[in-house]
Amino acid sequence: MSKGITAKQRLILEMVADYIRDNGFPPTIRDIAAQYKCSVKGAYDHILALERKGYIERNKHVSRGIFLTPRAKAELSRGQSGVVPLFGAIAAGQPIFADSNIQGVFDYPGDLPDKDDFFALRVSGDSMTGMGIFEGDTVIIRKQSNVETGEIAACLLDDEATLKQVLHKKAKTTLRSWNPKYPDRDYRNVKILGKLYALFRKC
Repeated sequence: MSKGITAKQRLILEMVADYIRDNGFPPTIRDIAAQYKCSVKGAYDHILALERKGYIERNKHVSRGIFLTPRAKAELSRGQSGVVPLFGAIAAGQPIFADSNIQGVFDYPGDLPDKDDFFALRVSGDSMTGMGIFEGDTVIIRKQSNVETGEIAACLLDDEATLKQVLHKKAKTTLRSWNPKYPDRDYRNVKILGKLYALFRKC
């Protein structure tokens, strides 16, 4: 039996557990593919990997034949309340929150109102040091397409998520960096991914 579980497999395992809890029966492979916007084959490959690693058992004769093992339940009990996906660069042409853009998971130390509405980003660069946000920090973002002026948000620029203060003006939106090295930048259309919810720093 292989050891370890990847970030994507962990998220699919969570989805299976949540589906069983909410519906009283397991999801189909197509349900999993629809949830993560991937192919049925891609979802099937993840399920096979989870089976090989001992996290699930399958009844191959029924469509809803996925069952969690004690090993899966032990894995899910670790930080269950706050595990959120950690996103990296956003691949051009893909859905923003596609499974293939996930770099890992972040174990949020506490409860979130609804973990499916949150994701994590690792801060790169020094553009927000004036707000106490430094390179290497991990920020938790609440998914939403709009923010109030003056709020800090994750914005999509050039297929990469960046953290900036958003200032709404009449015909444009200004993204402000809190570092004098970087000037304000104005945009006609800004893709807002979500609002800053929390920040964590390794000591």
